[in-house]
Amino acid sequence: MSHLPGKFVWFEHVSSDTAKARTFYEALCGWTTQPMPMGDQNYDIITNAGAGIGGYRADKDGHAYWASYLSVADVDKSYKAALAAGAKSVAEPMDFGPVGRAAVVTDPTGARVSLWKGAGDDPARIAQRA
Repeated sequence: MSHLPGKFVWFEHVSSDTAKARTFYEALCGWTTQPMPMGDQNYDIITNAGAGIGGYRADKDGHAYWASYLSVADVDKSYKAALAAGAKSVAEPMDFGPVGRAAVVTDPTGARVSLWKGAGDDPARIAQRA
């Protein structure tokens, strides 16, 4: 498996209006969206140059933000190390079915980051739209 700890490997746009966000980013970046079934719902995967780079997630609170996922070698060890270095826990380590494992922390400045270990390889670098 190919993992590069420290690499940002996934992003999620979280908002109360994911359809409006999709329209904006598809026009701005040329992204497309592919639905991925997750239980009784779909998770909208953001694709760039045919590769999945992130997703859209609804949040009814109306607070829109981009969530970032940082590749780590071991979620549990990285979570404990982050807390020891001054991070605060948002979500303890948990499995996301067969896709991977994650935890969420805020760094000492309050910035949120998800610690991620995917079941597969970290995504390769892809071409950017000019």
